[in-house]
Amino acid sequence: MWDPDAEKLHGISLKQLHVHGHPPFEVARRMNEVLAGRELFSDAPADDERWLRIIFDEAGLDPAFTVRRTHADVLIAPLAAKLGWDSASYVAAKAETDRISPRTHRAEADARHLAVLWHIISNGFAEGP
Repeated sequence: MWDPDAEKLHGISLKQLHVHGHPPFEVARRMNEVLAGRELFSDAPADDERWLRIIFDEAGLDPAFTVRRTHADVLIAPLAAKLGWDSASYVAAKAETDRISPRTHRAEADARHLAVLWHIISNGFAEGP
């Protein structure tokens, strides 16, 4: 099933998928292999679970992991509070993170975005404590 809207969003063409992609069974098997018994965090679980269900249904497998909704505020805000960041400084850190490492709705860039925010909160910046 090809979704032209997903192609626009992710910037991956059907041709690229055919050339560089992997069959659903291979993807599902590998995900189960490395994620078995773990929680997979998602900032958009409805979308992610929908696509995972399509992959796993096509593969004839069930996920061996769970998907949990989260976002930066759930994972990083407690660290910021523990380190003495006030809410205005935390908002400024998130804005600086957006500037340094914008989200692009691509896994690598979005993971980098969270890593940059974690780094800023952990190590401070000009506006932090």
